[in-house]
Amino acid sequence: MIIFKVLYDKGGGNKSIGARFGPQAIERAFKCTDWDWREAEDGTPHPQLRWMDSVTSPEQYRKQVESECGDTCMPSITLSGDNSCSFETVRAVAQHVKHVALAVFDAHPDACDSSHSPHAHWVRKLWDEKIIMPKKTIFFGIRDAEETEAQYIKDQQATVMKIDDVYALGATRAGTHVAAQYASLWQPVSTHALVIIVDIDVLDPAYAPGTGVLRAGGLHVRHVLRIIKDLCVLPFAVRVGEICEVIPKEGNNIRPKLHKRPDPCGLTILAAEAIFREMIRSMSV
Repeated sequence: MIIFKVLYDKGGGNKSIGARFGPQAIERAFKCTDWDWREAEDGTPHPQLRWMDSVTSPEQYRKQVESECGDTCMPSITLSGDNSCSFETVRAVAQHVKHVALAVFDAHPDACDSSHSPHAHWVRKLWDEKIIMPKKTIFFGIRDAEETEAQYIKDQQATVMKIDDVYALGATRAGTHVAAQYASLWQPVSTHALVIIVDIDVLDPAYAPGTGVLRAGGLHVRHVLRIIKDLCVLPFAVRVGEICEVIPKEGNNIRPKLHKRPDPCGLTILAAEAIFREMIRSMSV
């Protein structure tokens, strides 16, 4: 499994400043873990991880993916700064696999028109350029969308799983419900690639205060872990993931005073590293 790192946070204005430090902070946390990574819970070996050198722009990221993956689509996880690289992540997969299932974990749907910053309209750009189909897109954790944006998503017939529904089901049942309920969107599943994009602000600020935009009422870490796990049980042809918008301590230090995101206990990194671990474990199945 390939691990990409994109140290870029210029696509979201002041909202994302400092997120370029997120990928390396997640890597450090992962490599410091005392959990035995040689075997998974069922005793099978974990995949070998190939850590790529860091790049500092979406353009460099695109070239690196093309160079490393060539004419095939390989299981990979990208640790990126802001959401600007999410478009490139999905496009790279779509170049090699005709059908793409997109699962977006985010407080915001990022489906605004092109007058907005790149990290706020990457989903809409994918749809407008017909790289993926809106009907094959599902959102989790949305709680802050512009009125026109929400209407556009409804018109395009994309699926939004409401936060209240996730909490009502609970972590375990939410995961199995998602896998059973939404598999029909991606039939036959075996011909699809699954792309999971996790913007850390999908979590409630109680669990991830180190991110650009704080919106109360988000998901619990356990919800995200379980839904990822159960989605990956479905027999997709390949699975690709991305984690973004994580602002660690060193990133917060360079943010403007009015945009500080203090996280003295490092909760955001702990949450992001747990999601990263789950992606490695689940996407290698």
